[in-house]
Amino acid sequence: MQRYLVYLGFDVGPVDGLMGVRTQAAIQSYQRTRSLKPDGLVSERLLNHMAIAIDRPAAEKAASAVAPTPSPTAAADDQSKLVERTQFYLRVIGLFEGDNDGTPSVELEQSVMRFQNANRISVDGKITSELVGRIKAKLYE
Repeated sequence: MQRYLVYLGFDVGPVDGLMGVRTQAAIQSYQRTRSLKPDGLVSERLLNHMAIAIDRPAAEKAASAVAPTPSPTAAADDQSKLVERTQFYLRVIGLFEGDNDGTPSVELEQSVMRFQNANRISVDGKITSELVGRIKAKLYE
């Protein structure tokens, strides 16, 4: 929950897995901005709501685009977003501790390969949208 809140721009204080005053205030703030009942309670429903909110900007961008012309810069931006999502989801499931900055690294590649190996996926360390989907699916198991 704390990692989701931080990713969405809410201050929880230290990400330590403990429900403190700042985490509860961040949950309530998130709930208010999304027109939810600001009870400050952690629930699976709220986690799912946050997961959707994290994916929404990419979905809205895709829905509002009118036949974009791919450019090298756009392709690099898309790959950077894919890497950033991979970093985030791997961090949430405890397989990555690096920065969530969209920059590939040896540490990230090793984390991807650990995930692939543990989930019986061809181990190549490559980040694809399919891989991101598989990692995200682990959040709901």
